[in-house]
Amino acid sequence: MRVKSVSLESFFGYSTEALFDPRCVYDSMEGRWIVAAEAFPDGYPAPATVQYQFIAISKTTNPTGDFYIY
Repeated sequence: MRVKSVSLESFFGYSTEALFDPRCVYDSMEGRWIVAAEAFPDGYPAPATVQYQFIAISKTTNPTGDFYIY
């Protein structure tokens, strides 16, 4: 059952380039959700060796709630 649907770009607030290689895991010791994704920098041309890493950690055990986004 789906309770929430949002694109990675919208979730991380980065809409210039597509995000890829997403991961989502639950840390049962701390009761937090961790979401990570990669993106190339905005603008062209960008060096092929440069990538951004986006990380989000839930503020509570609720995966549809608020996240700290880095």
